[in-house]
Amino acid sequence: MDEAEGAQLNLLFMGNSYTDYYNLPAFVSALAVADGYDVPLIVADLQGAQNVAYHLGEVTNNPQDNVAHPNIAGMTFDFAVIQGHSQEATSRRDPANDFIPNSIAWADAVRSAVAGADTGIVLYETWAREADHHFYPSSFANPAAMQLEIRTNNDIARAGINQNAGAVIAMVAPVGDAFESTGFDPTLYDLDQSHPSVLGSRLAAMVIYRTIYGELVGDIPYSAISNPGISQSEWLAVQGWADSVPIAPVPLPGSLVLMFSGIGSLLLLRRRRSGS
Repeated sequence: MDEAEGAQLNLLFMGNSYTDYYNLPAFVSALAVADGYDVPLIVADLQGAQNVAYHLGEVTNNPQDNVAHPNIAGMTFDFAVIQGHSQEATSRRDPANDFIPNSIAWADAVRSAVAGADTGIVLYETWAREADHHFYPSSFANPAAMQLEIRTNNDIARAGINQNAGAVIAMVAPVGDAFESTGFDPTLYDLDQSHPSVLGSRLAAMVIYRTIYGELVGDIPYSAISNPGISQSEWLAVQGWADSVPIAPVPLPGSLVLMFSGIGSLLLLRRRRSGS
């Protein structure tokens, strides 16, 4: 989804501390400016420890904080980024009955708003815990097994959003895959082995920037960012990690029906949940 160089985008971020740490939305903005784009308009509605169901409720009950924010008046969002709880796309929760249908419902709610009519949806794929976290091996065999569940359920949610919309509007920002490509490098994690360090947050921002703007980040000089928060050598490493992870092409609409055999039941589930 390449945009014309210099174009200003309007971006909505909804998530929890994984998005809030080290002001990820502002760093996405800094990358855009350093890469030759106008400063994007950013609205961020963030709340720690929350899941997609909470953010769905925010769109429904507090639209002035997100889809009807005063700063977006008279305009539309180009992209809306959703980041759920770091466990809800895994078997430690119940993704078939919460993360997936709630992501579909959230995307529908955003696009039903006046400012969201033509909005592209970006699922911010989170990452597995650090290798010596207590989740292993009690909950998952290893980080790769946890990441597989996160990746799979984000892909199912993406397909469901597109199927429900009748158009290809959703993408996954494969941040967790970028973490995995490093071998889940410990320097990407905060002390709790879950949240991102400043290095991990910068990597997440670069992958999200790539997903939205359709650009590589390897040509953005270290000096172009006024306060990157990391050293120049770390900057180069993160750029390499961010550019090495594949950003999946958006599938053709006709392929969505065949992508996941269970998607019809998920949509029915969403409608049942909506009516209860």
